[in-house]
Amino acid sequence: MFKTAIAPGQHIRIHSWFIRLMINIRRYKDVDWATICSIHDLARPDELRHSCDPRVFTPIEEDEEVEDFKRSEKLVAERGGEVIGFVGLDGQFIV
Repeated sequence: MFKTAIAPGQHIRIHSWFIRLMINIRRYKDVDWATICSIHDLARPDELRHSCDPRVFTPIEEDEEVEDFKRSEKLVAERGGEVIGFVGLDGQFIV
């Protein structure tokens, strides 16, 4: 089973001189939910393009699989205190 090496309250700092970008990876907090929904719903049409009709898009809060995500171990990426990305992990799987 996959486990992240981030202890509660611990942050990972990623810095690249090439792109001059500092990103912190931290555990999800309940206050992140609205931002995660927004990020998902803005990105999903691009993900669906070329694989299926983007008009079948379902917002994350209406998606049947949202419960899998809610049960998963969630991490967020933030830059300057703003959440800019997220991932859900369930064992060996990204959800």
